[in-house]
Amino acid sequence: MQPNASAKTQAKYQAIAHELAQTIRNGQLAAGEKLLPHRVLAQRLGVTTNTISRAYASLEQQGLATARVGDGTYVRNLD
Repeated sequence: MQPNASAKTQAKYQAIAHELAQTIRNGQLAAGEKLLPHRVLAQRLGVTTNTISRAYASLEQQGLATARVGDGTYVRNLD
């Protein structure tokens, strides 16, 4: 995942959330699919785990993901 061109004008977590949201909406991530753990995605993108936490929280607020304490964050059914 690479942040889009508008990423330079928005916070890192917003750019990451935007990219993940697009990936979910276009079906590249299916309902029920587990998102990468915070640490793994943070390392891949070169950001902090807090940045990923904020991005995942944004996905939850948009109704695109749900977090299960101790289990991870999953893509929600969009139907």
